[in-house]
Amino acid sequence: MPDLRNQGKYGACWAVSAIALAEINLGRQGKIIKPNLSEVQLAYFFYNWQTDPLGGTEGDANRGNFGPGENYLQAGGDLTYAGLVLAAWTGVAVEEGVLKYPPDEGPIQDPIDPKYAYEGVARLRDYYLVSLRPGNTESMQEAKRLIMETGALGIHYNAPDGLGYEYNAKTNAFYDPRPAGNNHAVTIVGWDDHFSKDNFIIKPPRDGAWLIRNSWATGPYEQNQKYEGYFWMSFYNGSLQEQAVAYVFDTADRYDNNYQYDGGIYNDSLDIPRDTCYTANVFRTKAADFEDLMAASFYSETIGGDYTIQVYVSDSPMGTNPESGTLKAVKTGKIPHKGYHTMDLDSPVELKRGQYFSIVLTIHNGNEDMVNIARERSSYDSEGLTQTTVAIQPGQSFFRLEGGEWEDIYKPKNTKGNLRIKAFTKNKAAPPTPSPTPALTPAPTPTLAPTSIPKTGDNAPLDLWLAMILLGTI
Repeated sequence: MPDLRNQGKYGACWAVSAIALAEINLGRQGKIIKPNLSEVQLAYFFYNWQTDPLGGTEGDANRGNFGPGENYLQAGGDLTYAGLVLAAWTGVAVEEGVLKYPPDEGPIQDPIDPKYAYEGVARLRDYYLVSLRPGNTESMQEAKRLIMETGALGIHYNAPDGLGYEYNAKTNAFYDPRPAGNNHAVTIVGWDDHFSKDNFIIKPPRDGAWLIRNSWATGPYEQNQKYEGYFWMSFYNGSLQEQAVAYVFDTADRYDNNYQYDGGIYNDSLDIPRDTCYTANVFRTKAADFEDLMAASFYSETIGGDYTIQVYVSDSPMGTNPESGTLKAVKTGKIPHKGYHTMDLDSPVELKRGQYFSIVLTIHNGNEDMVNIARERSSYDSEGLTQTTVAIQPGQSFFRLEGGEWEDIYKPKNTKGNLRIKAFTKNKAAPPTPSPTPALTPAPTPTLAPTSIPKTGDNAPLDLWLAMILLGTI
């Protein structure tokens, strides 16, 4: 485990938990050893959205809905929304300079130069949602499997103002049966199915507890066996939010460019009342003269369904038909979890500047009559975390029904925006120019000395005449 991070007096537990997921996952994969990443970068640009470098999210805006005296570290946040910001490639960066976490006495860095929004050493690749319902064996096993695979889960629960019967300091065990709302984000890093219910002051229904990593202490695991650091929470804690999140990260050099339209942090589901959903986003290359399309991503809550990604490329606009170009790649598979998924193509697709390409996503779910793909939406909830505005333009996002025509989902003055389908490219050098074929120089025509032709009247030898004609001497 990386050393604990103390959130101090600020309400940035959600950012600390999200960055802990990143650090643990990157370290577990061996991709970045002992990373020290910035909670400030995530929190600031979560509430101060910047248009992405390729301009696809232009018109989208997430702004902090702060109360009196609040700022981006005091306003709180949510791990599910944080995942969508990270998927846009905002973060994660090394904690240094203006991106360092402030001490309790301040000062807080505000504003922060927009150039830091998309700087980073790692990018979010996948973002899974899983249920922690203690009575559901299947969901609990899935949660444990994700901890083994990714290293940790992020979760919210209600942290009481003062500890009483909820916490047993002798056994470092926390259990609160009250189904209260949640006000604190932490990280689950392990579990013990046999952690006795007798370890709690009020006994939960059965044995079992999660190993929780908190954010109110600093230092290593071995020196922080306490509520502020690492403690045991009963599987049956009343306020434990049912939905947990797992993040999977990759180093920032895997891809160079993120083609996307979905900058809003609020989700709206485009539900298709069939067992098959056809959707697409159309992009135009602009990052480099030559790029290789390496992967595509999408967000869906359909679990276990079959997906097909098709890539079409065209030198001219695709109009209202994302399949109007030339089919260049097909990728198929199953959707392992509810959430956000990045799928690498089997081989890169070469793109030139100014070309149009589409990511056509088909999801088939034979077990249900409803399939969905996520899209962004605006939100003006005065009690929410942010005020979000999304923008959508014609010719960007499409869907169709089985056997039907493609339909552009753009609608003027609509609060719902683009589909959450992205494409990732790698810049490449121009392909070598073929060497021109050298011109062939014709062989010189031999020049023969004049030949004296004997004359015997009007008759000359026939073979001599033919030879002279072929040699061009007459």
